[in-house]
Amino acid sequence: SRIELKQYEAADRLATEALAQAALGDSSVNRAGLFFASAWIALFRGQFGRIQRAVNEALSLDRGVFSLRQAAELCMRSGDREKALRLVTPIQPLAAVHDYRFIRRVMEGEHLLEQKDFGGAKAASEDAAALLSPLQYRPFLGKAYEASTFPEKAKTIWRDIALRPWVMWYRPLEENPGVWRDALERSVSESDPYLEMMRSATVNE
Repeated sequence: SRIELKQYEAADRLATEALAQAALGDSSVNRAGLFFASAWIALFRGQFGRIQRAVNEALSLDRGVFSLRQAAELCMRSGDREKALRLVTPIQPLAAVHDYRFIRRVMEGEHLLEQKDFGGAKAASEDAAALLSPLQYRPFLGKAYEASTFPEKAKTIWRDIALRPWVMWYRPLEENPGVWRDALERSVSESDPYLEMMRSATVNE
């Protein structure tokens, strides 16, 4: 995608066009996904004022588990930690439900990283990772391992993501934009011909 190639201006134009078309009759879930895409692009472009507007529009259309996860992560990454925690607090009574428990632990791990409780962040992130299928990306765990001085474990996480770019197209609602490109760049020290080929292809795109 344009986001993975860091072509944010082009991605912005495409998202705007897609939203205009979706308003003509697309499903609310698909429209919410487009608003989230717009919010991620705004984050990468440093346009923080746009993020909250796009997140609010998305949540007015869909408040499913993956929408809440994206909204909370966007709020956390744009500096509104309190709103991020509020978004997942109402689902705490449903913690026995698999997906909601996963979101809660990811958010707890992010919060603990901010508080520099690296051991707690690692534990929360490992709990969250254990709830995922082997197919899904685990970038939150890579960050926790890096912060808690487990560089080899972090490297394994980033390399696993970088070698599987197809996941972001196969599960677009479950993987955040930019995750694959971030993992590819973090794997820069890996002497892997396939990774080198992908790096060259994305740089020259």
